Amino acid sequence: MSETSKTPSRVLVADIGGTNARFALADLATLEISSVRTLAGADYPNLADAMKAYLKDITKPVSHAGIAVAAPLDADEIKFTNSPWSFARSELAAEVGLEAVHVFNDFEALSLSLPYLTPEQLHQIGGGAPVVHAPKAVLGPGTGLGVAGLVWSGAEWVALPGEGGHMTLGAEDERELALTERLRKGRMKAFVEPIPIYVILAEFPALTGAAAGLRSRLATHATKDSQPG
Repeated sequence: MSETSKTPSRVLVADIGGTNARFALADLATLEISSVRTLAGADYPNLADAMKAYLKDITKPVSHAGIAVAAPLDADEIKFTNSPWSFARSELAAEVGLEAVHVFNDFEALSLSLPYLTPEQLHQIGGGAPVVHAPKAVLGPGTGLGVAGLVWSGAEWVALPGEGGHMTLGAEDERELALTERLRKGRMKAFVEPIPIYVILAEFPALTGAAAGLRSRLATHATKDSQPG
């Protein structure tokens, strides 16, 4: 079977945070996002039910999904950092009725979206011209704090996910030290993530990054399958 026939043209993508679950459909040829819908995580007992709630209104079935989750991906069972949800990667596709579900860390997906941002979506800080293929970083507050990097391998961009919310706060002067001590009260350490942050991240970059990452994974798998054994 050819690579083209194995790669779906349209997939489900999702950005699953500690508060909201954002779903959309993505065209893997153009990475165009459509049918965006945000569901409140508290309204559903688990991720599978939220996915099925979104998919029941989609008239043309999809077979693959790429989901970005606010959690470390160090085991088959994924436990969200700021949500009671958990799921097994090996079981999620069957629970939802899909052929395959590819899971990304949420800021891994955001970092993968960086090369696709348009000039209108960028704001330059400082002077000088951007360096082609220089390492990139992305960080941002949501329910927690996310951090990831992006490096050029010589052939493609490679995401480096991280858990920035687990960093401890540092202080440069007496005022910041006093604030850190106040935030640390009752805890052994003052971590970044428990601090209230009233900023909402734009939803589209994570969805685009999930689509871009899924497209890359599907293309890689299809290429391997098409090679002589």
